[in-house]
Amino acid sequence: NNKSSSSSSSKSSKNSSKSSSSTSPLVENSFALLENVFPKQHLEGVREELVSGLTGLRGMETSESCALVRPLLQAGLGVGEELRKSLPKLSKLLEALLTSKFRGALECVTGCKVSSTDQPRFSIIALPPGGFWAPQQVCGHQTQPGLSFVLFLVEEWWSEKDGGLLEVFLNSSAHAAKTIIPAFNKCFLYDASLCTAVSKVKTEEAPQLAIHAHFFREIG
Repeated sequence: NNKSSSSSSSKSSKNSSKSSSSTSPLVENSFALLENVFPKQHLEGVREELVSGLTGLRGMETSESCALVRPLLQAGLGVGEELRKSLPKLSKLLEALLTSKFRGALECVTGCKVSSTDQPRFSIIALPPGGFWAPQQVCGHQTQPGLSFVLFLVEEWWSEKDGGLLEVFLNSSAHAAKTIIPAFNKCFLYDASLCTAVSKVKTEEAPQLAIHAHFFREIG
């Protein structure tokens, strides 16, 4: 994985208690790519929780997608007691993502003002062997601009040959403007109005697993 350094790297690390010192953003137009954002050991625990019991995920199998999805957090309610009991490590991660410090880190990296009143929307998406989705808005919102967030929880050995590549499309272009190879503890940020697709998962050993989120942006 290629890493780059910029002034926003140190700013984001200082503004987020959960960020590691190796966080290194690559900002390109509508995109930001961060590596090693969260403590490795805790994320490994989150992944183990999710893979060992992929409960609550509903299958979405159509001509445009083959995926397992579980929405998280009801609007305005935060992390509930049931989620804390069933998925404690995931709950702790979600609580970190909801903090003003993490919101500030996102603002430092992207230059976008993130809403402090609208609760972000989170989903777990697991793409099994053969899984994919065609270009579409995954976490976008029809009326309010937002920032989409993908935190990959794939196995450490994942590489391009395993498939499940995330592709981002600008406007109505038929060609991807950006292609991301999933890697554990890699976070990709992009404008929520853009469409994304994921290529077919080729490996039979594990799902392409990620947390997807939509952070609302302040208008005006």
